[in-house]
Amino acid sequence: MNAAQEQGEREHNAFDHAYDAYRKLRAFSDAMADDDPQCDAAMDAYCVAMDHLIENVRAPDIASLRIKFNLIESRCADHAGWFQTFREGFMLDLDQLEAREPRA
Repeated sequence: MNAAQEQGEREHNAFDHAYDAYRKLRAFSDAMADDDPQCDAAMDAYCVAMDHLIENVRAPDIASLRIKFNLIESRCADHAGWFQTFREGFMLDLDQLEAREPRA
């Protein structure tokens, strides 16, 4: 395996790990009753995991970037102005993926 393949595998593993962590925390939170005393803490936990995935974990491919875009849209739905905050992470992914594409 060459260095580029190893880097790609590391990126996929990091994304998969972060996305799985988010999904588990989200499922745990969604399964709670709204009056559960731990409901707010569970929601905070999955939001932190979502924010980490969006802002800090690079998308290794277009499918992962689509997942991130959908998460950004979901995260920003009720919070005006947040899209700009997450835009930087999204654009870093786009730049990275674009750099891998051969230029015509």
